[in-house]
Parts: sequence; C-alpha cells; structure tokens
Amino acid sequence: MEEHSPERMGQRLKQVTKDLGLKQADLGQILALAQPKVSDLMSGRKRLSAEILVTLYNNYGISPMYLLLNLGPPVIGPNELDLVNTNTDLKNKVATLETKMATMRQNTLDALEVLNKKFKLF
Repeated sequence: MEEHSPERMGQRLKQVTKDLGLKQADLGQILALAQPKVSDLMSGRKRLSAEILVTLYNNYGISPMYLLLNLGPPVIGPNELDLVNTNTDLKNKVATLETKMATMRQNTLDALEVLNKKFKLF
C-alpha cells in the first residue's frame, strides 16, 4: 500500500487524533460531519479533502503533509496537545458555570415566588 493511499492517510489520521485524545465525535463536530463519515475518513473509504486538511490544521495543528505523505511531524506548532487540552478544559468549565448559573437563576425565581406569596411584594 502506498504512503499516499486513502487507507494510509486514514490510518495516520486515526493515529494522530488518538494521540491528541480526540474522538470521532470531536472530529465530526469540527468538520461538520456525521460519525459514519468520520469513520469513512479514518478507514480510507472517503478521501481527505483540502477543506478537511485545512480545518484539521487550523483547529488541532495536524500537519497536512504528515496526513498526505507521511512527511514531518504529525502535529505542527509548540504545545499543540496542551492547546487542545486547554480548549477542552475551558469548554468544560464554561458548561459547568452555565449549569450553575441556570440553577442560581431558578433558585432566585423560586425564592422570589415564596417571598411574594408570603409578603405579597408584587
């Protein structure tokens, strides 16, 4: 099998995303593809388009030259793995804060309702 075959490219994509701790769902979200299409990319049933290569590079630093020809490092740029993990951590923290804020809003509304019933404030 040649280095630039769709199957080899898919194998390299699968390995580098695994090394970065990414799941097919993560790729599907950033590439706007359903999970079966991501699976097709990783198996070589679907070719990596220029748009996909650019998106992977822009979001995760995954080298197009590595994916296409197995040249150079899989990830380009300093501490790309740290950036991906930091981005994921930040997303998780934002989600947690949003949940807490929603709970606080609801608790405030509930408290106001109780006060209103008891003291007829409004």
